[in-house]
Amino acid sequence: MLGLGDNSPLLLEDRIKMLTRELNGAREEIEKLQKFNHDMDRELADTGAELAETIVKLNEVTRRLENSEDERKSLIMELDSLNDQIDKHEQFMKGLLKLLKSSSNIS
Repeated sequence: MLGLGDNSPLLLEDRIKMLTRELNGAREEIEKLQKFNHDMDRELADTGAELAETIVKLNEVTRRLENSEDERKSLIMELDSLNDQIDKHEQFMKGLLKLLKSSSNIS
């Protein structure tokens, strides 16, 4: 702290210059922090938008997988049905072959 004898205009002027430099330095720091804050706000907004896009895509893929699972089950049921039909045709053909063999033995 300055004593009473330290109130000369030259010392006060030096002190004002020093305080002005410190104030200007603090102002620059505040401006840097404001810019950083602005940049972070923009980055957060961009990240939020990307996250929302990712969620939409994830939901779409999930829906497609569910549809694929449903379709896979449907195709398996259809294949089972076709297999059953083939079995019926095979049994019919075997029966027809037996009938042909037995009728050829008759004549």
